[in-house]
Amino acid sequence: MNILQEKQLTLPQAAKQLGVNPSTVWRWTLSGVRGCKLQTISIGVKRYTSQEAIGRFVERTTAAAPGASSNLQSRSPAKRERDIQRAVKDLAKMGI
Repeated sequence: MNILQEKQLTLPQAAKQLGVNPSTVWRWTLSGVRGCKLQTISIGVKRYTSQEAIGRFVERTTAAAPGASSNLQSRSPAKRERDIQRAVKDLAKMGI
C-alpha cells in the first residue's frame, strides 16, 4: 500500500474527522496503540496520513483488542482490502 497514492489528510484534518484531539493522532503516530502505529508521511514540514491508513489502523487496533474475533486475522489479502474500503466508505458517510 502506497500512502502517496491514497487520499491524504494532514494530522489536524484526520483528528477533526475522527472527533479526537490532534495530540491523540500524534500519539497514534509516535507511540501507537496495542502495538500498531498510524502510518504517516512527511512532505516538507507537514505530516500526512490518509483515509485508507486510518482504516488500516482502526482494523489492526481492533484486531489486537482483547477478545477480538480471530477471523479478522485469517482473511485473505483481497478480503482484507475490501473490508478496509468498506470501513473507509462507512466512515466517510458518517462524516468521520
